[in-house]
Amino acid sequence: MTRTPLSSVACLLIRTTDPFGDAWTALIMRDVLVGISRFDELAEDLNLSRKVLAARPARLVEERVLTRARYQASPPREEYAATDRGPELYPVLLTPMTWATRGTRIPQGCPPGSTTTPAGTSPRRS
Repeated sequence: MTRTPLSSVACLLIRTTDPFGDAWTALIMRDVLVGISRFDELAEDLNLSRKVLAARPARLVEERVLTRARYQASPPREEYAATDRGPELYPVLLTPMTWATRGTRIPQGCPPGSTTTPAGTSPRRS
């Protein structure tokens, strides 16, 4: 199914969240911001197939919030890093996570730091 881009919509909320497109993309951004940067690490951490994962980081590179670099030629292996714009998205990701955890037990499997970094602070950068 083709997704309709929402970048031309006047609503700032929609334009801010549009680069994520789906929950997996937001989770990829979260993982990169907490230091999980290699494609294979992302696939393992998120329990995603390579096929499902393949297009999502490319979208974040297009949006200029991630960069992609090859760290091994054969077989080709890539890693991602947040651009200067990337950490600015951390509060956008953290606020709904903070809201969701109020009065709720944090489920097992949440990466360290993804629910405990205080709002307004930046995650570690790779």
